[in-house]
Amino acid sequence: MSERKALAVGLAVLGVAAVVAAALWLTPPTPERRPTEPHQPLVTTTVVNRVDHRIEVELHGRVEPVTRIELIPEVSGRIARVHAHFVPGGRVPARESIVTIDEREYRAAAEVARAQVSNATEELLLERGRRRVALAEWSEFGQVEATAEERDLATRGPQLRMREAELARAEAMLRRAELDLERCRIRFPYPVVIESIDAAVGSVARAGTALGAAYPVRAFWIHAALPVEKLAWFSNGAEARVWPKGADAPRPANILEIAPSVEPQGTLGRLVVEVPLQPEEERLPLRVGEFARLVVTGQLLDGVFVLPRRAVRGDDRVWLVDDDNRLVIRRVVPQFASRDVVVVRDLESGDRVITSPLAQPVAGMPVRVTDTPVTTAAEQPR
Repeated sequence: MSERKALAVGLAVLGVAAVVAAALWLTPPTPERRPTEPHQPLVTTTVVNRVDHRIEVELHGRVEPVTRIELIPEVSGRIARVHAHFVPGGRVPARESIVTIDEREYRAAAEVARAQVSNATEELLLERGRRRVALAEWSEFGQVEATAEERDLATRGPQLRMREAELARAEAMLRRAELDLERCRIRFPYPVVIESIDAAVGSVARAGTALGAAYPVRAFWIHAALPVEKLAWFSNGAEARVWPKGADAPRPANILEIAPSVEPQGTLGRLVVEVPLQPEEERLPLRVGEFARLVVTGQLLDGVFVLPRRAVRGDDRVWLVDDDNRLVIRRVVPQFASRDVVVVRDLESGDRVITSPLAQPVAGMPVRVTDTPVTTAAEQPR
């Protein structure tokens, strides 16, 4: 009996253990819930301060000569000589003859005119002697009643004036002959670059017919397009810088004129920038027809904030980090914008502006900030 009782008790213990094990297996323990922290994206910021910012805009424009000069002779004749640099692109110094027309005929005409002056001078001297004799004879007659015209005729007044007129005419003909002789040489008081030629030694030049074209080596003009709404930022005489191709340093220039007209579409205006040249420069820094890069300087904006372009979202929003490291989205009104910077006034000195991207920005969301550089006036992007 005692053995049966012990067996029953053992079976009962095993059954209870099996039930407990099954219950534990079917109902696992629930893990302890812990509060989750919100996602805090990492951002990069820059601290901004008010500065005075000079507007600068980078443009590109076509290089043109200040003016083009046609090489037009004023006399006709066969071309006797041309300058050694009378080729397209050749540079001729100031006052050197570019094209010389055969001078022999014009030199002979000048000699004839010079002889006529000499002859007229001698005739005038003879007539002045005759007039002195006539005046002396008139005075020997004493008080003779005569009109002024009669006295003038008697003392050879008309003959004297005629000889004076002949001398004046001969001198004028000499000046004209000497001028024609001078016109046999086509030259300019400043250095020029030959742009095109249409003549050669031995060909006949005709007065009024162009023998080629050139442009003066005094300055170049660069015509650059700019949106009409930005023209107000600039004024005549403002500084500019031009980068010739292959040059390490820019050349100084200035805004010569803000053209009053706009392009046919009505959206672009035009600036004319002048690049002065030095006559003694052996090599011209720019080439006619090429496109050059230039930076023009405009107004000074005082008390503004200069932001890198990447810090402005869309056209008019910036992201800020407040004192609690939360995102603030603020609308701003750009005062000036270029490829690299946006200038605004709608901030406060010490504001932390986010310059890195955010996937899903929501106002008030917490953020983590990396080391924040302070942007000083000297470090403001241009």
